Amino acid sequence: SQVAAKLVKSRRNLETSIKNEKNAALLNHENIVCILGIEEGKAWSLITMELCGTSLQDKLNDTGLDRAERINTWRAMCCALEFCHNAGIVHADVKPKNVLIGAHGQPKLADFGSSVVIGERSTNLR
Repeated sequence: SQVAAKLVKSRRNLETSIKNEKNAALLNHENIVCILGIEEGKAWSLITMELCGTSLQDKLNDTGLDRAERINTWRAMCCALEFCHNAGIVHADVKPKNVLIGAHGQPKLADFGSSVVIGERSTNLR
């Protein structure tokens, strides 16, 4: 199967960002992009994840969403965020650019680099 790879250039807050992505890698939900692996290097880090289509931002710019798609997107993001919060993770950067459209058209929350861990994690992650 195909995967997506994201190269992240080392910067001052890279360690925190990678740690947050590792926390997100524990989340298993149909509306959260599945992180398959994280390789850390001195100059760059590589995040491998499931391949999705376009972002919600691009879709809004190109064709927009009809009423049913808007409702579906809101429901999907509410479910994803509830799952994250129950797992003790706050995404902290929800925006159309960080919502990707999956292979079957389902919205998926992505990019947990700014996320914050709060409280105890639920045991029902992966």
